Amino acid sequence: MNYGIIISKANNQKLLVYKQFGSYSGDWIAITKNDTKYYIYKGVYGSCSGCDSLESFLADNNFDYFNDDENFFTIEKIKEFSSKYPVFIEVDKNIFISLLKEKSFLKILPRNTRLDYEFDDNDIFKELEKEILEFND
Repeated sequence: MNYGIIISKANNQKLLVYKQFGSYSGDWIAITKNDTKYYIYKGVYGSCSGCDSLESFLADNNFDYFNDDENFFTIEKIKEFSSKYPVFIEVDKNIFISLLKEKSFLKILPRNTRLDYEFDDNDIFKELEKEILEFND
């Protein structure tokens, strides 16, 4: 379970990429899409329910990591949690695909995340490459 899974489900979007940057705490980004747009969400995470809102949400709702998944929660609960994480940037499908083809889409990711952490451009690009292929079909 991660922020990307919950946020994409709450917004009826497909989760494409979820990455955490840091160790016990740090930043995360999620890239999602619907039929017409791509969305980038960002936030911070921690190592326990005292410093991580997702961990707190899961603990408060008696989520069992070994037996439960995102379907454990009602859509109302998921939307309530996700409302704390508005979209960071919203990009039209054609523009996003163009940025991917030019390999310049990383410029739209949060600058602090790109600068503060070891950031592997190829790692995220590989996960999004199939978007270019699907768009060309």
